[in-house]
Amino acid sequence: MKTLFTLLLVLGTLTLANAQDKIYMTSGKIIDCKVTEVGTEEIKYKVSTEADAATFSVKKIDVIKIEFANGHVEKFKEELDDPDLYKDNKKNAWKFDFASPLFSSSIFGYERSIRPGFSLEANLGIIGMGYDIYNVKPRGALLKFGPKFMKTPDFRTGSLRYYHVLKGAYIQPQVIFGIYESDVNHYYGYWNNGSGGRETTTYGNVMINFGKQSVFANAFLIDIYAGVGYGFSNTTTNNINPDPHYNEYFFYTPTFGVMDPDMDIPVSITAGIKFGFLTR
Repeated sequence: MKTLFTLLLVLGTLTLANAQDKIYMTSGKIIDCKVTEVGTEEIKYKVSTEADAATFSVKKIDVIKIEFANGHVEKFKEELDDPDLYKDNKKNAWKFDFASPLFSSSIFGYERSIRPGFSLEANLGIIGMGYDIYNVKPRGALLKFGPKFMKTPDFRTGSLRYYHVLKGAYIQPQVIFGIYESDVNHYYGYWNNGSGGRETTTYGNVMINFGKQSVFANAFLIDIYAGVGYGFSNTTTNNINPDPHYNEYFFYTPTFGVMDPDMDIPVSITAGIKFGFLTR
């Protein structure tokens, strides 16, 4: 009986000595080894139990988990998308389109970070709250909405995270819808012969915007963007007085730079700069 107990003890000791850790890589590869160190950037291991065996290393960002010989499992999060790393970031942004009043409207925006690398933005514009460049007294409103996708690096050599969840280059599909009334002015030569009545315009745009958003001290931001897309509009004439001369009307959609460069081609362009502040 004593001999059997001794034999089982020896076999158990040999099994423990030969037990190995397993490193599961993001590539699907599994490394049987003895992990010697788990650092901030690398994981070091040996493939042999000999004292003078060579030590190898893998980048921590390329490892999914480690199964240790004692049964403990340590999993590693994707640092770039780990929300715990951005707990101190303010995730709400309140913006104003700085140049929009020059185009007869004032546009206010709100952006919310949903997760690292992805946010949603909505804008409300008051048409007529700005400089009346064509003296047509526009009155109306507009809405702009779209998700924002932050650019991630093409390759990585070490641990990586966003400086701020709302900071960086981005691409934004966007939908715009607006409706407004404006005067139709009669012109003869250079003389304005007065208003010929009012008309109502409904318009929409489907855009792809490209931009760069900078965040300062987790408190303020600047958002610079430009985009291109398709646009449409429909105008209803109300009590327009006929005139044999030229009628001037509000021929572009007043969303600061969103316009049809040619009325026969439904192409829209946009550009702007927004300033804002952050809240939790």
